[in-house]
Amino acid sequence: MAIKNKTNVSEYCLGMDVGGTHISAAFIHKYDSSILNDRIYNLKINAKDSASTILVGWSDFIASLIREIPVESLCSIG
Repeated sequence: MAIKNKTNVSEYCLGMDVGGTHISAAFIHKYDSSILNDRIYNLKINAKDSASTILVGWSDFIASLIREIPVESLCSIG
């Protein structure tokens, strides 16, 4: 994913909404609250899976998102 139209690339936060049936996430510019490339990521969760399976799914999803942008451009996850 290319970071477009931003001069300081160290100002993105990974915002996440973790629910019982899905996770939504986006890279948010911490000063103007814009969503990087207007892209929102989603992962469906089967609430009937084991806790271990759900946690591995969350972990894999978060790891894949972190690989989407250069590590130096990520300031926080929340």
